[in-house]
This record gives sequence, structure tokens and C-alpha cells, in this order.
Amino acid sequence: MMTLILTAYTDEYSRLGAITAPRWKSYADRYGHRFHVARDFPADRHPCMHKLWHIMEWLPQTDMLFYVGADTLCTNPRMPLPVSLGRYEMAASLDWWPDARYVSTDALLIRNTPLMLALFKAASETTPYVSAGGYDLVALGTTFDANPKYREKLIVLPRRRFQAVPVECGFPNAICPLSIVVPWMPGDFIMHVTGIPLDKRLSILKRYAK
Repeated sequence: MMTLILTAYTDEYSRLGAITAPRWKSYADRYGHRFHVARDFPADRHPCMHKLWHIMEWLPQTDMLFYVGADTLCTNPRMPLPVSLGRYEMAASLDWWPDARYVSTDALLIRNTPLMLALFKAASETTPYVSAGGYDLVALGTTFDANPKYREKLIVLPRRRFQAVPVECGFPNAICPLSIVVPWMPGDFIMHVTGIPLDKRLSILKRYAK
């Protein structure tokens, strides 16, 4: 079974990608996965919607796709991907916001099936989110809500699996308590550096990528 690890980032996020992408390339090589950095972007989509477009484009070219955002760092390369999804066709963790009823789009494991291709095509075309910032997870979540068949094929993993956030990001706090945000710990598979300015994210990533 062929697995592709895919990441994508604009010029704005290229400093983050310069740190995280090589780690994911090394991880892919370790397990015999393919790896690709997407840098082409449709002009009629807001950058936050690009990931849905890229997944829709690359999923047909592999058996399994693991999408990771530019601000996600592989911190435990000894942990293999849970590619045996059983009856499920997609694995993800809930996002880290207090009202997170939707899964995060910064780490998605997706099997190439007609249903998943239809899901991401529908999500990428969802309005009004195609041109609005920060709504990629809402576009995907509302598409899940619109069709129970999609939701039946999703397995929601514990946040620690795909959504561990370093305490340097300022979490947990009064807005995002410990019950919502899972602090990153040594041995976790992924560190998601999120919710803070890019320069601060860059500093954290540099420190942990050493």
C-alpha cells in the first residue's frame, strides 16, 4: 500500500516549512512513504482553503494520504502512522479551540476511496468558506454534518495523537483549558505550534527541531 505524506505552504509560511518539511521527509524515508511539498495554489481560494484543494488533487495518486500543516513538527519518528484504519476511511483529532466540534485540518490521515474524494471535493467547494480566512475546518466539518455517510467513516483520535500543543503557545489558559488543549510532551508523535504569531512559532520550531 502506497502512502503519501503531503504538506503545503505559501511564501508567508515558508520559514516554518523549511524546518518542518525536512523532518517529515526524513520520516517518510524511514517508513518507505512518498513525500511531497505543494507550493502551487489556486488563485480563487483563500490560503486556508488550499489544503482541502491539495488533498483533493493528491489523494487519487496514492492509497493513503497523510496531510500535515507547515506548523506541525514530527517529534517522534519511531511512531508509525496508524494506516490500518479498519472500517474507517479517515483519522483526525479534534481541533484545539474550546468550541471544537470539528476535526483539525492540520493532521489528516485519509484513505483513497470514492467517498473521501467526494468529501473533499464538496468541502473545497463549500461557500462562503472558499474565500474566508480560518474556515477550512468549518468547511470540512459542515460537509461531514451534511452527509452522515462521511461521518460514519471518520475515526476521531485522542488529541495527543495529532494535536499536542507546546505550552510555549500559551495553552492551556482560561479560554482553552486543559480539558481542551493537550500539552505536548516528549514522546508525542506531533507538535502542533499554533495560535501565536509566526515569529514565535518559528522560534519554538527551531528549538525543538534541533
